Amino acid sequence: MHASPAFRLIYSALRQCGARPGELCRVTVADVDRANRVITLKEHKTANKTGQARRIPIGRKLMELLDRAIGDRTEGPVFLSPTGRQWRVGNLSRTYSRLRDLAGLPKDLVLYLARHECGTKICREKGIEYARRLLGHSDISTTQRYMHLDDNELADAQDLID
Repeated sequence: MHASPAFRLIYSALRQCGARPGELCRVTVADVDRANRVITLKEHKTANKTGQARRIPIGRKLMELLDRAIGDRTEGPVFLSPTGRQWRVGNLSRTYSRLRDLAGLPKDLVLYLARHECGTKICREKGIEYARRLLGHSDISTTQRYMHLDDNELADAQDLID
């Protein structure tokens, strides 16, 4: 309720694509390839380890968010803060924490959980390999940390057995 449109936009994009907050903060208009439906980041958390660019696929819903964020601009950062500047992870995280506290939500809810939410949902709906690739993990054991199953889901899984 208290979130600015600028925060809602980048937070929605985080939930939609499972990118790390730092990745979306760094995305520029030039990184977005609408024709091939992909965001390509040369600089990212695991660039030194993998030697490869991070490719974030763009689904229909994410494309709508990107279009709203970019508007008619042809350069610069995709996601702008309420002041019109590029978001920084620290500012984004502090904004999230402030909004969480205003809403009276638990302190253990952190911005990075948007990535976990996306990973968990993709694992449930499409399988762990889809989640691994979408989240940009080279090792599936990393993706396994994103599988948050509750007791009801585990009980439902038992019912799959005849």
